[in-house]
Amino acid sequence: MSDQIFTFAALALYFAGMLFIGWFAFRRTSDHEDYMLGGRNLPPWVAALSAGASDMSGWLVMGLPGAIYVSGLIEAWIAVGLTIGAYLNWLLVAPRLRAYTGAAFGPIILLSLFWRRLTNWGALAGMVVGAATVFLWKPLNTGLYELLPAFVFALIAAVVVSLLTYRANSEIDEEFAEAGAMVAAK
Repeated sequence: MSDQIFTFAALALYFAGMLFIGWFAFRRTSDHEDYMLGGRNLPPWVAALSAGASDMSGWLVMGLPGAIYVSGLIEAWIAVGLTIGAYLNWLLVAPRLRAYTGAAFGPIILLSLFWRRLTNWGALAGMVVGAATVFLWKPLNTGLYELLPAFVFALIAAVVVSLLTYRANSEIDEEFAEAGAMVAAK
């Protein structure tokens, strides 16, 4: 038998496996939210593992096997280093990063969805104030988690700057009116 037969057999087996996984997942979903968010039933460790796998997939699928092929099995230590680095990243960086992103983007997302007067300058001011508050609040040792005051200060900054820089825009007002009508129709 030629090598091509084994290659095509492996490829066919792979495709069959992917189709089976897709069919199995399809049977377990009932609506759009089930498909996109796993029915909101994913534990945090699964989401973290998914984020890590998405981040490292190109390196682990192409880079690591290539390094092992070129230099030998000694390059398997790369995987050990990546695992330790990912663990330390989740342990040391992730809590502060969550506070930064929540404080910087949380108020802006809420305001952009529910307040038509948010401006670009207001959004920028809110993000800068939120991130700066998280950075400056931690050393104060107040016992209050830095996300709460940063969120509030970012919200206030975004609203104040937006009110100072707002110019009426009929296109945005029409989009908000259409969105409100769609929500009211449901």
